Amino acid sequence: ARERRRERVEGERRRESERNHRERMESMLRRLQAEGQRRDQSILCEHRAGKLELRANNMMHADPRKGLVRVKREDSDGLVHLQWLERIKGVMGAPSRTNLEDDLIIFPGEAVMKRLNQGGEGSRIYVLKFQEGDRKLFFWFQEEDAGGDESFVKKVNISLNGEEPPEPEPEST
Repeated sequence: ARERRRERVEGERRRESERNHRERMESMLRRLQAEGQRRDQSILCEHRAGKLELRANNMMHADPRKGLVRVKREDSDGLVHLQWLERIKGVMGAPSRTNLEDDLIIFPGEAVMKRLNQGGEGSRIYVLKFQEGDRKLFFWFQEEDAGGDESFVKKVNISLNGEEPPEPEPEST
């Protein structure tokens, strides 16, 4: 009788321990999911895009790295950031990752993204043109389907300026 009682008590303890462990794991999973949702909510839009540099001879030179343009609203201060991240492919089954390289705070009315006429038919070169001064950032879109390019540009302009700017003419450098 004592042996059965001891086995019953040990079984109850084991089940209680397993239940506590399962509840802790479920709680941790809910917290991680909530954190991921909060993090994702701050990303307003993103698109695969490399960087281009305009050199002194007025020629565009492409940065050979794969990249990502992201517009996000920072949860802590509500400011809108335009970021460029290098996309780094994982090695031997490791997941891909990104490396933040450029992080600009953009205020409403400060900059507009437009398509450039350079590059001929089917060119996917875009510029983020700042309203004050001559500052321009150039990108070449890398998404496989070019059909989403204009939609992304519209989202960028709405995210940066709160509204879509007037229909822009394609720009030339």
